[in-house]
Amino acid sequence: MRLVTTRLLMLPVSLLAIITASFFLFAALPGDIPHAMLGQIATPEAIARLKERLGLDQSVFERFYHYIGDLSHGSLGESYYTGTGFPRVFYLAYHLYRDYFPLLALTTYKRMMEKES
Repeated sequence: MRLVTTRLLMLPVSLLAIITASFFLFAALPGDIPHAMLGQIATPEAIARLKERLGLDQSVFERFYHYIGDLSHGSLGESYYTGTGFPRVFYLAYHLYRDYFPLLALTTYKRMMEKES
């Protein structure tokens, strides 16, 4: 019982550590998101507007503060490319792949059985 209690108490700490590490590792990646999204012919004004819309004009710590706040409210953000929220992206991906997953599973199973023979 003590082990279960200890693990349950460590869960929020571990979760916060994983969230923090993944955020700062992603923020440290090289490259510029607005340039990648707008392409080579983007104007400096368009890049500045996109940075402001995405919040990239703020410091990393301000963005982390807003990220934690959004997570605490259940918001997982929006796609950089489609502009839709995470629930919509997940919904579309689910319905796109739900018909193909059984076929993929059967094909994989068949190949595994062929290799064993």
